[in-house]
Amino acid sequence: MQNSPQHPIKNTLLAVSITILVTGCASKNPMPNEYACEGSANYEVVFKSTWSGDSHPEDIPDKPHFSHLFGLSHNNQVSFWKLGFPVSKGVKNIAERGSGYKLIKEAEWAIRINHALDIFDGQEIKHSPGTSIAQFQLTEEFPQVTLVNMLAPSPDWITGVASLNLCENGQWVETKAIPAEVYDAGTDDGRTYTAEDNPRSEFEPVALLGENDRSDYASFPPVGTYFFTKIDTISNPDGAGYVKHVRDNLMKARQDRLN
Repeated sequence: MQNSPQHPIKNTLLAVSITILVTGCASKNPMPNEYACEGSANYEVVFKSTWSGDSHPEDIPDKPHFSHLFGLSHNNQVSFWKLGFPVSKGVKNIAERGSGYKLIKEAEWAIRINHALDIFDGQEIKHSPGTSIAQFQLTEEFPQVTLVNMLAPSPDWITGVASLNLCENGQWVETKAIPAEVYDAGTDDGRTYTAEDNPRSEFEPVALLGENDRSDYASFPPVGTYFFTKIDTISNPDGAGYVKHVRDNLMKARQDRLN
């Protein structure tokens, strides 16, 4: 069978667009870090959700749940979501549908251009309260971690951490706890948990839910806590399996195109 023709111009434009997408709010002029941590460090993050009718009684849905916990280890030259900035298209898909496919493709490109080390995942929480666990590695070159999962049901609400640096003053952090604040991703104009889809053609900057006029809820407390712990070894390199499955399929598709 004849191989399908290649499209170098199209592929180049795609690569450029992804690069712009994931580096849009990264530092333009990185400075050497005299407090860089040496070597590498392994971490476990435990997301303990407390979201329930007791913590958020106003209009609570029948089955509050969370998508898979998606995470990336990376440097300061890439950002997928950040308070006050528009999200990437990969984070949009998580925020609206809980699908990590596009974020995984963005991560693959960031890894290829040496802006990210890896992407990983933790279990979905099928009914909150619940727990999701993931393990990952950071290095001197890639000391930051980004996490994101979808609050469901919701129009485009997420929780997580954005570009958290676990190297502080030249030392890898042993433990750290981060409240799971809820953010409006700025990609859909829905104002309640179960609002009909109302997608935006242009993304708004990420904003804390309850501190803007994008929802009907006057306040929205954190929905849990992210607990980071430095560990000796990674015992579950495949994570929850979602990311591995997609990456395996992407690799097979690339190999099939070359045959």
